[in-house]
Amino acid sequence: MTQQTDLDITAIAARYLAVFNEPDAVTRRGTIEAIWRPDATEFVFEVQFHGYEELEARVIRAYQTFVANGKYTVEGADDVTRHDDVVMFTAQLVTPDGVVDWATRVFLLLDGDGRIREDYQLTTKPLPA
Repeated sequence: MTQQTDLDITAIAARYLAVFNEPDAVTRRGTIEAIWRPDATEFVFEVQFHGYEELEARVIRAYQTFVANGKYTVEGADDVTRHDDVVMFTAQLVTPDGVVDWATRVFLLLDGDGRIREDYQLTTKPLPA
């Protein structure tokens, strides 16, 4: 593990959450390239997304399914923590009324520059049926 003492983990989590709310394709792609490594992998349930193209397609799908229609925003739970090169926080789908309908624990394994190498999501509150 790489010891990283100067990382702003709150900013890393905020940028990660913001990319899922971003409507502009150019800004979204730029953010993806800024926060993930080109060879990064995201693990969601039994699905893996590897590299910028797959990560971008995954973020677009999430945005179109949950955010673009105004049903949710993707927000954090103000619980960002870190151990060496692992950053952990809660991501949530929040209704306009402030109700949390879904939550996941996000574990980011960072490289020496603070970019995401691996990204794991473990659902803690499934969407209502």
